[in-house]
This record gives sequence, structure tokens and C-alpha cells, in this order.
Amino acid sequence: MNTTGEEEMDCGENVDVADLELGGLQLQLLQEIMKTGTPTVVVLIQGRPHTIPWIAEHVPAILSAWYPGQMGGQAIAEVLFGHVNPSGRLPVSIPRSSMQLPVFYNHKDGGYKKDYFDMSGNMLFPFGFGLSYTEFKYEDLRCSAQSIQLDKLLVGEKFKIIVDVTNSGDHDGFDVVQLYVKGMSSSITRRVKELKGFKKVWIAAGETKEVMFELGREELQVFSSRNKYELEKGYFVIETGNPVNYLKANLKID
Repeated sequence: MNTTGEEEMDCGENVDVADLELGGLQLQLLQEIMKTGTPTVVVLIQGRPHTIPWIAEHVPAILSAWYPGQMGGQAIAEVLFGHVNPSGRLPVSIPRSSMQLPVFYNHKDGGYKKDYFDMSGNMLFPFGFGLSYTEFKYEDLRCSAQSIQLDKLLVGEKFKIIVDVTNSGDHDGFDVVQLYVKGMSSSITRRVKELKGFKKVWIAAGETKEVMFELGREELQVFSSRNKYELEKGYFVIETGNPVNYLKANLKID
């Protein structure tokens, strides 16, 4: 029990930090270990995102374990030793610097690229990012229709979005196929993209599976300038896959 009145954790309720870099001498210790040439994997036990640009550039693998609970040690070991093929995807965006905040994937579209004079404005790792011991390839994105009448959406009709996903690597594993929507015309400024669905699919090495999503009234409506959720006519861009490897299609509400 801590009787000094000082916090023992750097994350939690009412525990804020001014800098998102690793605390103490952790980074310096890692840098000394890397100088020895020892094969190294970084496991992050964390309650918030950290800025880790040096680690991302120099360390061959990073496992974000968050606060993994009482079975966390076993889960981490199973991933590191290859007994489990990891399939987790980031629920937040990881910034390059604390000064870059806020960083989130679904920000409003300002119509320009926000770069700094001395640093990229892009996040280090985007929302939805994640690797595994295999590779997945996306092909043949198709829609059940290129356009649909607004009245039909209001009574329950939907677009079907279908994509073929191939495990092109040597290991069986889960892929988390994600579906994003960007409204290109609206009564308000839309977000650059919005997650509207995802499916976790087990795919054996060399296997191809067909993954289907549906988009209807609930997914395509917007909180409009009239201060209520409603469908609006216009064009939409659909992205399917993952944040660094996706296919695009266009849809229209007439």
C-alpha cells in the first residue's frame, strides 16, 4: 500500500500527464539494448497511447497489450512464441508527438492537409491498424447497386458491399475487414471517413473468402444542419479493407 501520497501509476482516473513519451529511463534502456544487436520485441503495457516514433523506426515488432488482466502474461507469451496469430486492431490513433494532439481518424474534413513545418501531421499508426503473422489481400470490391432512391432507403432497402479477402501468407489467421464511409455532399461538413462496420473472419493460408456488408438508412444518415438525423441525397465513397490497404467504390443516393 502506498502511504506517501504519491501516485504509483501514470494512467487512470484523474491521473494526467503532459508528455506521452515512455516514462523514466525506459526509452534509454531500450536504446542501449538495441545497441547490443539482441533481437528485441517491445511489449507496451499501457492505459493510454504513447508517442513512440523512435521505437517504431528501430524495433522490428511492437505488441500493444494495454492493461491485459490476470491472463495477460499467458496471452502475450502465446503471441510472441507464435502459438496465436494476433488479430487485434487499434481502437485509437497513435500520435507521433504529444504536441500533435488531438489525433483521431474521423476528424472533420477541412479541405487541406495538416502538416507541421517540422513534422508530418499524420498519425504514427491509424485507428484500425494491426499486423499479424500473415498477409491479407483484398480484391473485386462490388456493390449490389451504384445508386438507390432515397425513398427506398427510408423503407428499409440497403446496399450490399461485397469483397474477396485472400490470405496470401503462410499462416492461418483472422482478418478484421473494415468498412468506412465518406459523404461527399451534405448540408454539413462531413468527416474524412466514418467506420460503419467490421467483420472478423478466419481465413486459412491460401484461402479466399467472400465478406459482405450492408449499408442502409442507419449507416448513411447524418446529423444534419436541421439538428436531426436524416438521409440526404448525394455521393458517398466506400472504403473496404484496412487503413493501409483498402479498395474504394462510389455510391449515390438519388
